[in-house]
Amino acid sequence: MYADADPILDQWHDLADRVGTVFSSRPSFVRSVMRSTPDDCEVVVVFRGGRVTALAPLVIKKRGPVKLATVVGANLGVPLELLSDDAESTDALLAAIAARGHMLSADSMIADRPAIERLRAHPSWTVDMHVRERVPVIDIPAGRGASHLRGSKSLKRLKRYRRRVDEESSLRFELITDVRHLDARWHDITSVAADAVHGTDKVNYLVAPHGGFARDFLRAEARAGRLHITGLVVDGVWTAHEIDIRTGDRLEGWLTHYDERISQLQPGHQLTEWLADNHDDLGVVLLDRGVGVNDIKSVWAKSGYDVLEISAVPSAWAFSTFWAQALRYYAPTVSYLRNTALAALARLRGVGGRC
Repeated sequence: MYADADPILDQWHDLADRVGTVFSSRPSFVRSVMRSTPDDCEVVVVFRGGRVTALAPLVIKKRGPVKLATVVGANLGVPLELLSDDAESTDALLAAIAARGHMLSADSMIADRPAIERLRAHPSWTVDMHVRERVPVIDIPAGRGASHLRGSKSLKRLKRYRRRVDEESSLRFELITDVRHLDARWHDITSVAADAVHGTDKVNYLVAPHGGFARDFLRAEARAGRLHITGLVVDGVWTAHEIDIRTGDRLEGWLTHYDERISQLQPGHQLTEWLADNHDDLGVVLLDRGVGVNDIKSVWAKSGYDVLEISAVPSAWAFSTFWAQALRYYAPTVSYLRNTALAALARLRGVGGRC
C-alpha cells in the first residue's frame, strides 16, 4: 500500500497503457484528484516478479467506527475501472483491500470489466451492485462523418442555425490541444462553466471542491498530446465547449457547457457534429459520451455500455449482506440531507435579504 505513488509511477503508467481503457485510470487524473482531496488516500498495489500487475487508488473516509474506501474519481462524472493484468492479480488486489477492513464504494464502474466479475464472486467480499446508467457511444468508421449518424433534415437545420448567426455576426470552432492554448482560454472556459451551472443542481467540476484538480489534470493530458477541447466562438466570444480526452482510438467526453444566450443555436449538437466530421483528423473512431445520459447524446449514439454502482463489505463481517445493502443507500441519503439543508439555508438567506 502506498500513500504516495511516486515509487511506482512509471509502472503505473505502463499498467494503464497495457490494460486501461479510460482516462480515469491514468496517473495524471488519479494523482490530481488525490492531491486536491482533504481525505486520506491509499494506492493498493499487487506485484508479481517485481512488476506491478494490479492497482486500486482509494480515498479513505471515516464512517463512525469503520472506514469507507471509495475508488478515486467516484462522483466526478467519469467511468471508472480497476487496473489488473489478469484474474490472479485481480483476486490478490481484492483480497488485499478486504484485509484492510475497509468497506468499498464505487460509483460508475464499467460493467463489462473482468475485475468486476471477480469482485462479484470473490470470497472476501459481500457485494451489492446495480446498473447506474448507460454511457452512450458514437461509432464512426474512418472516412465517415455526421451524415453517417443523422438524417439530412437534422443536419440542414443545424447548418441553418449556423448561417443565421453568421449573417448577424460570426461563428467558428476552435480546438485546444496544447498547454499554452489551454492556459490562454482557461478563464473563458471556467466562466462559461460557472454561468452554465449557476442556479441548477449541476456540479461544476472545474473548480474546488469538486474539481480543484481539473486544471492540473488537463494540463498533464495536453502535455501528453491527449487533450481535445472543442470551443464554439460566436462574434469573437467563447460561448460553449466540450472537454474530451483521447484514449487510444476513442475520444472520451467529460464536460460540456454553453452560454444559455446561444441555446437556440443548439450548441451541444453543433459540437457533436463538428467532432463527427473531424474525427479522422483527430485520430479516433469512437466518441464516448461519458456519464450522464441526455437527449443530445441519445440521438447521436447507437451503442454504449453500462456503468455500475457498487457497495461491498468484507464477507468476514457479521451481517455483511445487511451492511452492503445499507452502504448502497448511505451516500444518496447523505446527499439528500445535505442538499435539503443547503436549500433551506438559501431560502432563509433569501428571506433575510428581503427584510
